Amino acid sequence: MTRVIKVRGTGEAMSGGMLGPIDGEALPYRAEIAPLGTQSYSASVAQCRAALRAVDAQGESWVGTAYSLGAAALGDYVMLDRPKHCLGIVLLADPLRARGQCANPVPADRWGVAGERRISGIP
Repeated sequence: MTRVIKVRGTGEAMSGGMLGPIDGEALPYRAEIAPLGTQSYSASVAQCRAALRAVDAQGESWVGTAYSLGAAALGDYVMLDRPKHCLGIVLLADPLRARGQCANPVPADRWGVAGERRISGIP
């Protein structure tokens, strides 16, 4: 059975939140961006990527689903760390979504609020 790893957004608890209705395991990391918490965006993304590396190192097939801060971190992770066991990702409200890279009807010339990062090599 393929594991589902849920990567939550800023300030969300380990359970519930935007990904609450989805079956899967919440990734343990500090989903914070000050002032919603005490650490910076880059510190949260670094912690999240380290936690995702630990998941991938277990050698089991997995898919990731993520919201907001979690979507930014998971997207960066698959592009920068190139996991070996991740079968695919679903990113909701990705602040770094590249133009034309969206499954719902968003105009093709729109991108994320924090810029854009194109994801390739993983569905």
